[in-house]
Amino acid sequence: MKINFKIAGLVLIVILVGLWGWEKWSDSRGPLKYQDLTVKDPYEAIARGTGGQVLKFEKDKMDGVAGMILDSDSDKDMSVLWVAEGQPAHEASEFKFAVDASITELSILVSTVKELPVVTVLDPSGTEAKLSKTVSSENATKLNILAPASGTWRLQISAHSNLHIKVKARSVLQIVSTGFVRPGGRPGHEGYFAYKGPLEKGKKEMALLNLIGVSELKDVHVKAVSLSGRILREAYIQSSQSDVYARLEIPNESFRILLEGKNKVSESFQRMDETIFNLNHKEMIEFKTAREETKDSKICKTLSESTHWSMLSGDKGPGSAVVMCVEHREANGSRWESGLSFHVPVNSDRSELKTQLFSADYKKLSKNDCENAQEILGRYPTELTGSSEHKLKWSFRCQGGPSEFRGIMDVRTQ
Repeated sequence: MKINFKIAGLVLIVILVGLWGWEKWSDSRGPLKYQDLTVKDPYEAIARGTGGQVLKFEKDKMDGVAGMILDSDSDKDMSVLWVAEGQPAHEASEFKFAVDASITELSILVSTVKELPVVTVLDPSGTEAKLSKTVSSENATKLNILAPASGTWRLQISAHSNLHIKVKARSVLQIVSTGFVRPGGRPGHEGYFAYKGPLEKGKKEMALLNLIGVSELKDVHVKAVSLSGRILREAYIQSSQSDVYARLEIPNESFRILLEGKNKVSESFQRMDETIFNLNHKEMIEFKTAREETKDSKICKTLSESTHWSMLSGDKGPGSAVVMCVEHREANGSRWESGLSFHVPVNSDRSELKTQLFSADYKKLSKNDCENAQEILGRYPTELTGSSEHKLKWSFRCQGGPSEFRGIMDVRTQ
């Protein structure tokens, strides 16, 4: 039998190229698929979007709540190495991140919307890491590791429901701020000035990252990363000082910014900013107001028993409103405070912008819920002033009936 080696060789090349393409395509998809939880789980969506976390505890196991909260609070000054969220493509997922010599402690928080995830951390040698602390709730596991070795670490997670991963590090090397800038200024005073958006896909904008803890960087890669952790766009800078400027093409979906580079001794490092950059979205402003309360006040009692009307979010765009009651522990005792806060879009030219916020669609309100909401919200001023002197006016109503309702907030900003 004669073999046509030219044809055989061509077939082999096609197979190899196909396998390479499949590997690249699989890598580009990543282990997570992003899901918008705004309607399905607005508490989770708002918490993730603002750098927070939803922790779930059984009523008979509430002793762990304080420990989890206090432990998470101790990490607030840490640098972020990696954040990703989404539905796992497979039951088992793996993520990699770089640890440098400036890091003295790692904090890894993994949560899901349903079950407790199984998490394994492997150090650069492939050995399971020795944990200094482990804290868990019904749906989240938090792991701390002291004196981690430099190199590439791996995070292996087993879970079925939507995941949220946050890897942080105690280090002097931190991203202080990240944003986009554009040239401007009057003659003789030209420079770059903050650009609040909107960001348009395909357009190149100048990203500015302000760092501390490092004076010189080289082989710098500034990456736009999808919320599920896929690399979307990338800019390369051969060398930089602590203020990193990178002209980055805006991708076609929401993203965070990841910085990878080497320090002056050529050690690799990575840092990420938790800020989410959305396309074609307005600048978001926070408005808030608060009142002193007593522990047994009606609002604190009501919120402890029924909270599904107290958090509203936009159905088709960004925006949220939250009512809450908080205990502040001080040296001379505790004090209670209730508050109403908004995080809504504004027009940069201060022209009027209308936004509607809704209670969760999956949880209908009763007539009693609506009456409680009307009474409690009526205690707060309907006109508020936010940063940059933007103004907000709001009103609340219930729609539906006779037995099932949905809460609606009509919001106007200027």
